[in-house]
Order: sequence, then C-alpha cells, then structure tokens
Amino acid sequence: MQKIGTLEQYKNIMQEMKQRYGRGVSNVYFMADEVERYVAQDRLYIREFDAGCVFYVDEQTHYNTFIYVADDAIAPIPAREKRCVFRYVYRGKDAEATGRKFSGTLSVNGFHKEDTSVEVRLSVEECVQKGAKVEKWVQKMESQGFSCVCAEEPQFREIEQMFCASGVIKDYQMAYRTREEKKALEKGSYMCILDRNGNMCAASFCAIVNGITTGGSVAVKEEYKMRGLVPMFTYYRSRWLRDHHVTYSQGWIETDNMPSIRLHESLGYEFRDRYADEWVLDARE
Repeated sequence: MQKIGTLEQYKNIMQEMKQRYGRGVSNVYFMADEVERYVAQDRLYIREFDAGCVFYVDEQTHYNTFIYVADDAIAPIPAREKRCVFRYVYRGKDAEATGRKFSGTLSVNGFHKEDTSVEVRLSVEECVQKGAKVEKWVQKMESQGFSCVCAEEPQFREIEQMFCASGVIKDYQMAYRTREEKKALEKGSYMCILDRNGNMCAASFCAIVNGITTGGSVAVKEEYKMRGLVPMFTYYRSRWLRDHHVTYSQGWIETDNMPSIRLHESLGYEFRDRYADEWVLDARE
C-alpha cells in the first residue's frame, strides 16, 4: 500500500481513473473535507493494479475499503493485518443489480456479508412533540434517582465499550475520531443516564456534522433494560437537537434488528429507500 499524502494527489488519481474507466465500478463516496482529514491523520492508502485501484482508510481496528475498477474487472483485495470492511449504499429497487456489481469481487477475495442496514429519518420537531408525551414519565424516573447528563471526556471510552458490548454497534461500525476530535464535538454528543449512586446505566451518542446527525445510537446495560430509560433519551436528545438547530435526526438500523426497528417505528421514524450492505474480510493469520 502507498500512503496518499495530499488532497491534490487523491484528486489526480481519481481523475486518471475516470479517464481510464469512465464510471467504472466503485463504492468511493469521499468528500474533499473527508480526504483532507484522512491525509492529515496519515490514514489514507492506495493499492493500484492493472484495472483499477483499492483505497484503504485506517480506522485503527480495521480498514474501510473502497474500489475504483473497470467494468467487469475483479479487484484483488488481499487480507491484511486488520479486517477489511467494504460498504456500499443502494436503493431498494437497485439491490439485485448493485449486489451483482460488487459480490463477484468480494466473494472471490474471501469477504463475507455481515449486515444490511436501512436509513431512517425523523423531523426533530416531531421528535420533540413525541418526547413531550413522556415528560411525566421522565419526571418519575428522575424522582427514582435516574439522571440524564452530558458525558465528560473520561466517560467517552466507557460509553463506546458499552455500545460494542451491547451489540448496538460493532467495533467496525464506529467512526474513528482522535481524542482532540472527540473533545471538539458539541457537548452532549455523548450522553449517559446515571442512577442515584452515579453508576452509568445507559448511553447515547449523536454527532452533528455539517448540520446533519451521524452515529445516533442508544445502549442500555442488561440489568437496566425494560426500566424506561430509552424514553428519557428520546426526551432529552430531541431537545438537544432542536437547541443545536438540527432539522432531521437520521441514522442506520440493521434490517434484522427487530427491537430497534419496532422502537423507531413507534417513534415515527421514516424508513427511507436507502440501504447499505457491509462485507468483511478477516485479518490474515
């Protein structure tokens, strides 16, 4: 792999690929600011071959993997010292055609399909209105000693570990952020619910990037499930989003996660015609 050192170098590579292969076959969705961030953090790599190239973004626990290849070409993606995760987005009506476009390359290289997710979206104002209906319940929970607070930096890692342990987010689905980037997030991006003894019972994460929410997730420790903590997050998170002038709350849900699907349906989320498949290539032994 060769490290990409500048945004200009990346642009030149993409221009050359487009001249050679036209639209080709690709899952590259980078925006310029993303590339600049990856370059500044020394996390963007490329491996070129006869019919295209493979990009790798080092996410610490794995590589996010992207291809740009000629039509009908098979991109060689060898196993590396970390897992390689390949994600592509499509509309429902395009599922079969899009799957065919990538499955040959992925299967021949040893990738296995892990998840399919669907995009969901809800008007923040609608979310606030629904949250108002549980205000008395929230007050009851607070009278029992539960409190929803903005987490502090020393709690961030505990919250991330809670997400992974609960299965709400797999480690390769967590966006990598440096310590400085986490500290720069809006206060309240990390939230948690504490009991009267200060023990963390549940956690929520939601980042605002360019006015759009990303990474919206809630995890509840096993011993605190079915206690009504999720409505507390709905109540406080919706107000947090409104206070930060966000219009829509949106995210991704695995299509086989029925508890999460039922919850989002009950909250009024719109299930959009936008899906993402994730394939994983295990690390080499």
